[in-house]
Amino acid sequence: MSNIKVHWATFGTNENAYLVTSRVQQLVDQGYEKVQANEKNFGDPQPGYQYQLAVQFELEGEEEPKVAACVYNHTIAFQ
Repeated sequence: MSNIKVHWATFGTNENAYLVTSRVQQLVDQGYEKVQANEKNFGDPQPGYQYQLAVQFELEGEEEPKVAACVYNHTIAFQ
């Protein structure tokens, strides 16, 4: 179990996005410190479009949650 709590996560476009909270939590629980925004991890919500991954998460011991986002094929580091 990680010291990261994912509050919410989405992957897709402004018009069509998947809620991927449980998948991101699963990845960080497996020890991933970075998660890449791609179809391999999250599927293809709107073929032919560029996607973004957005995540709100909390690190153990910190008072405020953090929000991070990245574009397709880039990564979010949970630090």
